[in-house]
Amino acid sequence: MKKKLLTLLMICCLLAAPASAWADSGSTVQPRYTYVDIIHTIFGITSSGEACCYVSLEEDTVKTFTYSKLTVYIKRASDDKTIKTFTATKYPSAGGHFSWSDEYQLTARGTYYMKATNKLYKNGNLVETIHTTSVEDTY
Repeated sequence: MKKKLLTLLMICCLLAAPASAWADSGSTVQPRYTYVDIIHTIFGITSSGEACCYVSLEEDTVKTFTYSKLTVYIKRASDDKTIKTFTATKYPSAGGHFSWSDEYQLTARGTYYMKATNKLYKNGNLVETIHTTSVEDTY
């Protein structure tokens, strides 16, 4: 399963590369965060119904945070019902990066997506909250 998730993530990164180069041209408005330079929220479902969730974050080079309390929700698109909730506390590496991933076996066919909330803390104080949503995928 890890191999499938890594393959999915590599494909998503390759597809996102041209879009991010285009977005940097100033043609579109991108959200600007205070403590984060880049955040990726990637979601996919395998043919056997395993939902693969991935969040990756690059810290700002000047404004840094101590840790993030991450909450990830797998949601059914038809009624926005939360199917699974994951929580984790993540600490950025010395290079200012962290990533998180997990899987969940879906019990019903349908269209799903992922929402993630990153609450960033510096010295125990909440300094920024970032909400991201993935694209939908169907099982």
